[in-house]
Formats: sequence, structure tokens, C-alpha cells
Amino acid sequence: MAVALPLTGSGSVARPFVLLFGTLGVLLVAAQVGVIAGSLAKSLDHVYSMESIVLLPLGFLGGVFYSVHQLPSFWDALSRIDPVFWLVQVERIGFLGRGDVDAVWALFVVWALAAALSAWSAAMFATGRLKP
Repeated sequence: MAVALPLTGSGSVARPFVLLFGTLGVLLVAAQVGVIAGSLAKSLDHVYSMESIVLLPLGFLGGVFYSVHQLPSFWDALSRIDPVFWLVQVERIGFLGRGDVDAVWALFVVWALAAALSAWSAAMFATGRLKP
């Protein structure tokens, strides 16, 4: 943010509370996805494959570069199932003050996803699937 805000000419954040708690949720989701992907992968190539085959398409479908309201109804509905859509929305709402969904729903879904992934990661540690 220290670099981006001066470059974009925007010195303000529209909804700081949403941005703060949304970003913390997004960071937790990203961390847990990394732990889980790292534990499931047999090599570094597997991690890169997961990124290319799973995360990249989810990013494109998640509305990173467009509003999902511009999509036909089928793709709009499919985008709302995509977890990356909710991560993008919470950041968009925090910075711009508006998004394709309500801020409360975006925060709820991001934190629910963070909790689910954290539980999965903790279960992997508890069962010995993930060795520290």
C-alpha cells in the first residue's frame, strides 16, 4: 500500500474496517492454502501444477479484471461459487467502497473460508500428514 497509493494518486481507503479485516482474512486463506498445497505436493513441480491448474483459473473466474455483473447469468452464478471471487470482493470493497456483493457477506465468506482451511491444516498437523 505504501507504494501503490502514491502511484495511483489515491490517498484514501474507502472502507478501512473492511480492508483491515478483509486483508487479514485473505492473508490467512493464502497462508493455509500454501500449507495445504505444500503438504500435498511431492515436489516443487506439484506446487506449480496446483497453481497453474487450480488457482489461475479460479483467479480469472473470480472477477479480478472485471465486474461479474457484466457476465451472462450462468457465469455470474458460477463466479459466486469461486472462493477467489470473495477474496477479490472484500479487497475491492475495502479500497473502492463498492463491489459486486455486500461487505458483510464478503467478510463472512472470507473468514468462513479461512476457518475451514485452518481446520483442515490443523487436522493435517494433528494426524501427522504434515510433518513440521
